[in-house]
Formats: sequence, C-alpha cells, structure tokens
Amino acid sequence: RELKIIGASAYSIRHSATTELAKLGIPERDLATFTHHSQNSRTVQQYYIFASSTRANEISRTISYLH
Repeated sequence: RELKIIGASAYSIRHSATTELAKLGIPERDLATFTHHSQNSRTVQQYYIFASSTRANEISRTISYLH
C-alpha cells in the first residue's frame, strides 16, 4: 500500500520507530522481536549504535547551546 507521506516508506517509518525505542532504552531482545530479527542480529545492534550516536549529538548540541 502507498503511505501517501512524501519521503516516507514503510522501511523509514519502521527504522524511525525502532531508533526511538532504542533511544528510550528498550532492550535489544525486545527490539529484535519488534523488527522480526534474530536476537543477536547485527541490524538490531546497528539501531543501538545509531540511537546512541544520535543521543550523543543531542547532548552535545544542548551543551553547546548552554555555553
């Protein structure tokens, strides 16, 4: 089905949702279940890495803004 959201796909929405869940600290095991990947999936680990670097960038911007 077509989402009718310009620039969005089912994959991009799933990726965004999974990244947000990782940023909230949802365990890898639960992310694997959500994404239908194996528990030791490299893809699931990549969500954690991406979420971690995204969060670090947010913190860095906040610190820069405050100083």
